[in-house]
Amino acid sequence: MLLKKLTLKDFRQFKGTQEIIFSPDREQNVTIIVGENGTGKTTFEQAFTWCLYGETSFSDKNLLCKSTAQEINPGEEKIVSVILEFVHNNTEYTCKTEQIYYKDSYGAIKSKSNLTRVLEYKGKDGQQENISPTQLEGKINEILPKELSSYFFFDGERIGNMSKEIAKGKSKEFPAAVKSLLGLSAFESALNHLNGVHNQNSVVKSYKRSFNATGNNELKKLIDEIDSLEKERDDKEERITEINDKDLPTVQYEKERIEKEQKKFSNVESLVNERKIHEDNLKKEENLRQTNVGDFFKSFSKDSYQFFALKMINDAVKALSEAEIKDNGIPDIHARTIDYLINTRKTCLCGAPIIEGKEVHQHLIDLLQYIPPQSLGTSIRQFVNLANEKSKIGDFTESMVDFYGRIRQSDEEIKKQNNEIERINKELTGIDENGISKLQKDLDHYSQKELEYVDERGKCREAISRLTDAINGKEQAKSKFTNIGETNRKISAYLAYANYIFEEMQKQYSEEETKVRTQFEETINKIFKEIYNGGLSLKIDEKYNIKILVNDFNGYNEDVETSTAQSLSVILAFISAVIKMARENENSGNKLLVTEAYPLVMDAPLSAFDKTRIQTICEVLPNIAEQVIIFINDKDGEVAEVNMREKIGKKYSFRKENEFETYMEEK
Repeated sequence: MLLKKLTLKDFRQFKGTQEIIFSPDREQNVTIIVGENGTGKTTFEQAFTWCLYGETSFSDKNLLCKSTAQEINPGEEKIVSVILEFVHNNTEYTCKTEQIYYKDSYGAIKSKSNLTRVLEYKGKDGQQENISPTQLEGKINEILPKELSSYFFFDGERIGNMSKEIAKGKSKEFPAAVKSLLGLSAFESALNHLNGVHNQNSVVKSYKRSFNATGNNELKKLIDEIDSLEKERDDKEERITEINDKDLPTVQYEKERIEKEQKKFSNVESLVNERKIHEDNLKKEENLRQTNVGDFFKSFSKDSYQFFALKMINDAVKALSEAEIKDNGIPDIHARTIDYLINTRKTCLCGAPIIEGKEVHQHLIDLLQYIPPQSLGTSIRQFVNLANEKSKIGDFTESMVDFYGRIRQSDEEIKKQNNEIERINKELTGIDENGISKLQKDLDHYSQKELEYVDERGKCREAISRLTDAINGKEQAKSKFTNIGETNRKISAYLAYANYIFEEMQKQYSEEETKVRTQFEETINKIFKEIYNGGLSLKIDEKYNIKILVNDFNGYNEDVETSTAQSLSVILAFISAVIKMARENENSGNKLLVTEAYPLVMDAPLSAFDKTRIQTICEVLPNIAEQVIIFINDKDGEVAEVNMREKIGKKYSFRKENEFETYMEEK
């Protein structure tokens, strides 16, 4: 995305029609706009978001230039407009947003009707074509999603808040921004379309519901039951996601904040450290317990049928053992054996000759009455022996006892660790020095909330395990119906294909996401060290939250609290890393990661830095971003201009005529 020109008409303090043409040169890609506070830098930055999305962050929603408003007569109308010309995916666009204002009979300025928004593009034949109003919103969000716009049009105050959001793990925008700008969102959308957890209209779920159950009440009942169970499981999984992404990070952040405060007091530091050890042990034991609970359910689902069949087998053995059934059979001797001895071998097992009419021959003929297949007693004895063998379920019961023992052992260990934590908390609560008692009470509150969330998450996981077993059982029962009829056979095949594609894409997504995150951490650290030349490094977790680590002070490697300059450096590095990777992906030829480079529009980002770091930032940013538009005050402007001299393609200044009028002048 390359910005070409911005035209303002009576937009707040920019009276009349004024425009800025941004530098389109890829080598001299910097446009500098110099102006003191109050001259309109923030207004100009807000003009981008108003033009694209029809929104601003101004508390005063009346955008008509007050100087112009004083000049018009009652009943007269004036138009406020912003026109942005830009290039996206090699297509030239013009976005225009305008609002009509008028002065009523009492002299009050009011807006008339709704905003008018137009998006045009230049077709292949060079003619201007309009995007229809129904498609306009979607097209603009396709070009630059509104929730991501703050990463490219931002001010110093905004990036200060971003740093706090990242540290608390509250910002869902950051992972969304990275994944969207680096092409991973296409993967996620495809996976959600195929078999999204919370997408009831996914391909897989739609196929499952589309089996023809006409005239088959049992199949219809199974489909409805599976659908209900899957929805319940989805709700549990959604709750786990909410706990992991929102609830737990919030309370853990507050706990860490309070613990840092407590560590400031030397008389409680050892207790805080001891409690941290017990908390770590507690988390390990809770994870171990969860593993054993899962193994217990798996083993029970697999082998429990033997246990439930045991009584029936024993009752049958008892009944048969007590029955008066005469059995003169010989174990393991079959009628075929006798037939072989008489007709083929003609010699008894003992070696005596078998002659028809003689005693040995007659004895063998009589024996046929008591051996299989004629001997019921022999068959019963064989069944009893087999039943006795099958009724030995020691392995199953021992396995269940073993798992239960492990779970109980974990419960005892969890109780022990909680008791130790409670003991330490009581000791800390008793200390009332410089507000430590209040800190401990707050910590107790967040610790309790953390336990509640962990317990709730565990229960959700156990419920998911049970629900999954139930779903699998009903799916198996359903399978005998779904292959009946040509339509159902086709649906079964389609469902198998969809599941296979989903699983393969999921594997590929996992690999690509890991590569992107690893590369992102390397890129952001490289940029951060260039911007903030100190002994700090950045660690990015799976949710793209950032921790700042001190990694060169006697092996100290923990998250640290940052200064304003450090926080701003982190956010600048974060945004610059996203832009840099998007730009590199655009030229990488990777068809799976479709991205485009974006400009960087910044309002007063340098005020919190010293001259040395301003110099560093001025050298780094133009080499990372495709296009840089920077609003800066006169003092910082001198330093920026010196260090960006070779990169500056356009330079403007804001001349403040009075409180209500500002004019843009090219230098």
